[in-house]
Amino acid sequence: MTEKENANPAGMFYFSLIDPIIKASKNKTNEEIKEELKKKFRMNGMIVADINIIKKMDKTLEKGASSSIPVYLDKDGNISKGRSNAITKEEFTRLQKTAEKVIKQIAKEILEGNIDIKPVYSKKTKVDACKYCEYKSICGFDPNINNYSYIENKTKEEILNSIK
Repeated sequence: MTEKENANPAGMFYFSLIDPIIKASKNKTNEEIKEELKKKFRMNGMIVADINIIKKMDKTLEKGASSSIPVYLDKDGNISKGRSNAITKEEFTRLQKTAEKVIKQIAKEILEGNIDIKPVYSKKTKVDACKYCEYKSICGFDPNINNYSYIENKTKEEILNSIK
């Protein structure tokens, strides 16, 4: 629950702020291009698996994939577990508490002067954060000397089980 209001968070989302490039042929209509743009700006993250919450976040969703949140409703209008990033309220609360704990730990380390060069490296995509960093010439990270913070390639279920 939030501290200032009597409200319960129902999702954690993010989306890219980088302007997407749409591959469009001359035959594409403005509506088709708008739909592709909408898909590119679709939010990622987690949402509480509650159909009432989902319908409030995407008022046009009846079935299929939502154009704005990571949810898929089957032909009967039920949340598809395999195609949605929807979790129970209990799992969502645990995820919130874990995120808060990690943020506090990072803040504590920074306040203690720990500012080690340790960019993240995704084992799934084989890409490190240095690829996108504007400060790599200043930072001086060298994978032969410094260490990465590795992001494991885990499923949603493995992550949720690890925070129980």
